[in-house]
Amino acid sequence: MLLIQRDVARSRHASKIDVSIQEKIDSAGTSQFGLVAEDVENINPDLVVRDKEGKAYSVRYDQVNAMLLNEFLKEHRKMDEQGRKLQQQETTMTQQTQGFRDGHYQA
Repeated sequence: MLLIQRDVARSRHASKIDVSIQEKIDSAGTSQFGLVAEDVENINPDLVVRDKEGKAYSVRYDQVNAMLLNEFLKEHRKMDEQGRKLQQQETTMTQQTQGFRDGHYQA
């Protein structure tokens, strides 16, 4: 089976490490996308499978998916907390504005 490889995208991890995504096209013209194992190894060596020489050979996608879900949930919780803080700040500002209008505060 003939495979053609080309970089189709680059992504940035939070630690500013590049990760390449490659597209492989087989002889039937079917595209498959995947991460470059050497790039993933730079981020987290536990996420790659090694060959007999110890070189990064493949990506452990089952583990990558679990890690990405975990990171997504962490970011989602941060966004929820930021939303709560923003709501508190808006409430405080509304109360202060009303206090100025009612003459409770003086400049």
